Amino acid sequence: VVMPLLARLSMPLGLLLAARLGQLNARIGLDWRTVWQKEQDVARRTRQSLNLIRPRLSPARARVLLRQRFRYAALEDLEGHWLGLRRPVPAHSCTFEGLDAVQEALSHGKGIVLLTMHFDASILGIALLGQAGLTLNPMASDVFDDQQIPFLIRRYFRRKYAGLNSFLNGGRVSYMPQDLARCYRALRGGEGVVILGDAPSGDLQTAVPVDFLGRQLAFAPGFLRLAEKSHAPMAAFVCLRDGQGGYRIIFSPVSWPVAGKHKDNVASLYAFLENCVSRYPGRWWAADLLTYFIKMDSCRDEHTHSVKSTPQLP
Repeated sequence: VVMPLLARLSMPLGLLLAARLGQLNARIGLDWRTVWQKEQDVARRTRQSLNLIRPRLSPARARVLLRQRFRYAALEDLEGHWLGLRRPVPAHSCTFEGLDAVQEALSHGKGIVLLTMHFDASILGIALLGQAGLTLNPMASDVFDDQQIPFLIRRYFRRKYAGLNSFLNGGRVSYMPQDLARCYRALRGGEGVVILGDAPSGDLQTAVPVDFLGRQLAFAPGFLRLAEKSHAPMAAFVCLRDGQGGYRIIFSPVSWPVAGKHKDNVASLYAFLENCVSRYPGRWWAADLLTYFIKMDSCRDEHTHSVKSTPQLP
């Protein structure tokens, strides 16, 4: 109710008030998923994840990082409302590191698969990359169309992604699984496809094993399947707020398939994302997902092939 009003204020004032709202949310453990999915343990699971990310974390520092998580979630929520209102972030407020290499890769006509996370301002970063000239097609879940989800939340996501479409330089948000074929066409047409790569897999037989934060975890395989079948290069990126109303988008080096495979590239892509999480754990506003991952070595020892369903984020 409050955030749509904040989204109509000047951007600096909106960011300031959204950050304070995030601090309040941290005190009461309020998150849109506690309303949507009735998951009252987002805060508890985030605390568990923070201790996995930094095993020697003191209780006082854990509280600070937990508050940061809620603050960054609130800022992302505000930016989602900006997208819904089609409010562009001024181009001069964003800097890029590694964009030239991505543009060069796109010049080969094979498209590119870009991997990111529910981290800091990476959703808004997709719009900023579109404003910078990339034609992008973000992949999203249509889970928010479930009629059991409160109307205001469903409307927020519909408006957010409809607004995001206007910044994608001719691309558009693709919903899984029904728009998968369109993503392959986009890559063949030399466009980019963006995938949120912090989704856990519930099936060991199809999961991509990745060494991440000191554990071999089972990641959802969609990004790898898409890149290998299309013979497209890959890169990872994050979008960081600079604390002064600006944004900084950082790319990993571009990775090309070897003999049609990206197997040897997965480690370096996730090492880039892991480094971002390790440096700024409070900015990973979906850190609670870490507690849902299958630890692959343990499951192999126990001959386990699947686990109960994990939560989906749009």
